[in-house]
Amino acid sequence: MRSGVGQLIGALTAREQLILRLRYGLGGEEEHTLEQIGQSLGLSRERVRQLEARALKKLRETAPAQNLHPILEP
Repeated sequence: MRSGVGQLIGALTAREQLILRLRYGLGGEEEHTLEQIGQSLGLSRERVRQLEARALKKLRETAPAQNLHPILEP
């Protein structure tokens, strides 16, 4: 399933892609906390959470994401 998510994130901005990769350990990355991601990007933990939520919403709204619906639910 993670490979399917990896293909879908291509439609996101580079920053959104990076946040999802770091947050969920996609593409061989280690999973990171919101705090860790925020520190590495110079953002607050809350801003990272907002960007993550926006990216997941975009993914949920794409047609191919319907097959991945259970893992994209909040």
